[in-house]
Amino acid sequence: MLILNKSTSPKKGVSLDNEIKDITNKNNNKVICKALNQRPVFLNRYLEASNNRKDKTRRKRLFQVAIELIKRATEDDITSKQKEQFGIGYSLKGLLLNGMILNVHIREESDNKDKRLFLISTFLDKIKKA
Repeated sequence: MLILNKSTSPKKGVSLDNEIKDITNKNNNKVICKALNQRPVFLNRYLEASNNRKDKTRRKRLFQVAIELIKRATEDDITSKQKEQFGIGYSLKGLLLNGMILNVHIREESDNKDKRLFLISTFLDKIKKA
């Protein structure tokens, strides 16, 4: 499992949303995912998807670490691939420095003949025991 160097954001509320928007704009709304054949993963649906969650602040604080995981992950870091209602879902996992396991959910959606990947969700697993 990939060990991630970044830590979670201490921000919350509007300043956290602005930080995510800044990172999204700086990356031209996408990051390249090595694990998925160098395909771009679009970030523009993340805020909307996160705002609909009860634990939205906790999930949004993981955004920067999720970007690092998407950029650095290899095929071995893909933990699942499954068909969903709106397309195909991929899950990636990485290990934070504090021992927590980060899960990143990416969805492939088809729009006519075009297939695009979107970052949908970030969340933490239980603490990994030594």
